[in-house]
Amino acid sequence: MQPLTINNADLIAINRLNWLRNFRVNKRKLLSFELGFLILFGVLISIYYFLALPIVNILLCGLVLLLLLPMMIAFNWFVFIPILASKYINRNKILSKPYTVRWDDTYLYISSEETKSQLAWSVFFDMIQNDEYILLYSQDYVFQVIAKRFFDSTKEMNDFLRRVQKVINKK
Repeated sequence: MQPLTINNADLIAINRLNWLRNFRVNKRKLLSFELGFLILFGVLISIYYFLALPIVNILLCGLVLLLLLPMMIAFNWFVFIPILASKYINRNKILSKPYTVRWDDTYLYISSEETKSQLAWSVFFDMIQNDEYILLYSQDYVFQVIAKRFFDSTKEMNDFLRRVQKVINKK
C-alpha cells in the first residue's frame, strides 16, 4: 500500500460520506428533529399569515416549508461541509502528512512521521465506502480513512475489505 495523504478535496468527500452514514444511522432522530422544527415553523408562520395576509401567502409559506429540508441538505452538502473541511485541514496540519496503513489478523496499523497507532480489529463496528474511500468506525463519530487509490492492487483492496467485513459481521 502506498502512503496516504489527505487533501482538502479528500476531506470534503470524506465528510460528505460520513454525513450520509450518520444520516443512515440516525435517520429517525434527524428526521424527527427536522419534522418537529418544520411543524413548529409551519404553525407559527401559518398563524401569522392566516391572520394577516391572504391565502396566496399561506400557499407560498407551505411551498417554502416543502423546500426547507432540501435547502438545508443542499446547504450542508455544498456550503457547510466544504467550509468545515477547509477549517479542519488548516487547523490540523498532521492531516496533510503522508501516513501508511498496514494490517494483519489482529491489528490495523497506522503510522506517519508524527504518530503510530495500533488498533485491534475488534474496535471497529461499522464501515461505509464509496468508489474512492473506506471509512472504518470505532465510535459513532470517530473513523479511520483509507483512500482506495492507495492500494497497490484490487486484490489487496479486496483482501482488506474481506478482513473488515469479517470483523464487522461478527458484531
